[in-house]
Amino acid sequence: VNLPQPETEKNLQLSLNSLAVAVGVNRRGLVAQTALVSDREKTTIPALSAPVQALQYIPSASPFAVASTSLNNFWTEFSSAIATNVELSKLVDRTIADLQTVWGINLPQDIFNWVKGEYALAVLPGASNSSDWIFAAETSADSQRAIDKLDEIARSKEYSIGSFTLRNQKITAWTQLTTHPNYGKENKRKRAIETEAKGVRATVGKYEIFTTSVEAMDEALKAAETGSLVANQDFQTSIEPLPPSNDGYFYLDWPGSRSIWEKKIPLLRLIELSARPLFDHLRSLTITTTGETAGIRKATIFMRLN
Repeated sequence: VNLPQPETEKNLQLSLNSLAVAVGVNRRGLVAQTALVSDREKTTIPALSAPVQALQYIPSASPFAVASTSLNNFWTEFSSAIATNVELSKLVDRTIADLQTVWGINLPQDIFNWVKGEYALAVLPGASNSSDWIFAAETSADSQRAIDKLDEIARSKEYSIGSFTLRNQKITAWTQLTTHPNYGKENKRKRAIETEAKGVRATVGKYEIFTTSVEAMDEALKAAETGSLVANQDFQTSIEPLPPSNDGYFYLDWPGSRSIWEKKIPLLRLIELSARPLFDHLRSLTITTTGETAGIRKATIFMRLN
């Protein structure tokens, strides 16, 4: 497979079975162009010519984001692609399980199925080494039916469903009453009962926004005004070497998300030690695919280095 070569000082080509890789060096890091040969004769063109608008609801502080279109199709293809990679499959399953535990839903069935347009999924660092999730998706004909089902699931778990106003926007929250763990111990004036948000939702324009906390929803709503990820200079620098026509982005700010992934993936520390010079200088990792031609799936990977 002949791959277009990035402008480089040095270039390395590698072919492994059905995968061909061309790696080059630019002034900001490493650019790899890959071609994966499959047994299907399929041709698709890149779906996007600019970053998806859903990214306007992702705060600039987000160190991890995925944005594209047609989530259901992506999930089907992605699941098949990683099925043979045990460690990667475990990571994805663990991440999905974390979200499903927080929201109490089956993500592929209850969320992915109705997302046919743009979407963006991101992590937002929180207090005390915790993190929140933000998910923004373009509405479709099936959106309201899916939301009604989420309400039914919430009621079956005895969650309360309430509405309030945040930044002049109607917000719906699925909440649960809990007992304060320190009630009667440290301070008798602490409230015995607290309300815990299990999920928060808002309809903004043509998007449905879901978050794991009220604080995260507040950050999502004000992102377009105070600075969204897509307007962040670091993000712009991280997508600059990628083809403008693509299928969306996988973006990872390594210093900002390192502690999050080290907690989720114990094996990652060993991987870091074995490739310490790379991880010590890694600033961000960005991946995009650029369609498929006659069964050859193309992708570009940019590793931004300090």
